[in-house]
Amino acid sequence: MRSKFDEQLNFLNNEMTLMGTMIEESIAKAIDALVKQDVELAKKIMAGDEEIDREQKKIENPALVWAIEQLRIQNTKEAQMNLFQEIVKA
Repeated sequence: MRSKFDEQLNFLNNEMTLMGTMIEESIAKAIDALVKQDVELAKKIMAGDEEIDREQKKIENPALVWAIEQLRIQNTKEAQMNLFQEIVKA
């Protein structure tokens, strides 16, 4: 179970790092286009936003599934502790 958690966490970390790098590069290029008043470069940057959007969608679903799974695990642990406490009280 722990290795699956680590795999999911590594996947999300790698994908978020990749997307962050893509965004940083896009911002740097946008600043360059603005300073140089380069309309063609600005258009290329806007077209590149679609790639960033695809990367975001690639991350969102696994992240949501991972978060739900972690909540389920936490709720299960809490339920087990509550049951244990009830048994101890009896």
